[in-house]
Amino acid sequence: MTSGRSARTTIVHTYKAGKIRAIGVSNFSVEQLDQWRGTSVPLHSLQAPYSILRAAVKSTVLPWCASHHVGVIAYSPLFRGLLFGTWTKDKTFAPDDARGAHKDYSGARFARHIEAVTDITKIAVKGGLSCPQLCVGVLLRTAGVTGCIVGARNALQGALIATLGVPVTDEQANAVWEIVRNLEEDLKSMG
Repeated sequence: MTSGRSARTTIVHTYKAGKIRAIGVSNFSVEQLDQWRGTSVPLHSLQAPYSILRAAVKSTVLPWCASHHVGVIAYSPLFRGLLFGTWTKDKTFAPDDARGAHKDYSGARFARHIEAVTDITKIAVKGGLSCPQLCVGVLLRTAGVTGCIVGARNALQGALIATLGVPVTDEQANAVWEIVRNLEEDLKSMG
């Protein structure tokens, strides 16, 4: 959150002068959003990490934003590339790629993630979708989510981004969330 009264005053003045059209913040908790709301400075959007595999904000921040008419732009919706659905258990990362050192991208946890993504991909294909289309479509069904920021590391991924944002059915979304619930339970037992 901006620090101090002078920073808030500057933001409000700039907004009222029409120099900016909207005010957004990133990675705010419900407590921080409540603090912002107490300043009477309008808030239009929140950028938050949100993926079917990283859904922590789904039960806290997203309902707050929906009830206060603050749009949410999800970042890393494809879980840093995992939900493109193209990786196998043999995937390796370059030495300078931080994913290789993260517990979710190596060993048994990574293998379990790949298994879940394979199951999600089967649901997608059955419905005529790609894995990323299904995953982003599920996120866009969440109350308050107004968009997703999807990055690409190569031309193929860039081309796929243009096809995202398609509607998904209740049945597809429920099946995906069931796979995610099973994955979460298995990961808890792995520690």
